[in-house]
Amino acid sequence: MADDNITITFNCGKCRTQLSWPDDACDSTEICCKQCGERAGTYGELREKGTEAARKEVESMLQKAFENWR
Repeated sequence: MADDNITITFNCGKCRTQLSWPDDACDSTEICCKQCGERAGTYGELREKGTEAARKEVESMLQKAFENWR
C-alpha cells in the first residue's frame, strides 16, 4: 500500500533552518527563523501555504491511485 501520510515542513528562506512556532500561535503571530531571525510570515500565511501544499499532494495521490486502478 502506498504511503498515505502528508508531511509539510517550512524552512527559512535565508538559512534553510526548519521553522517552528508555539502551539498557541494565532493567525497574526509573526513567525521568524530561530537561527537567523529572518521573517517567514504570519502563522496564518504559513497555514494557508501548508493547506494549499497538502491539497495539491492529495490531488496528486488521488490521480496516481486512479491511474493504477484502471
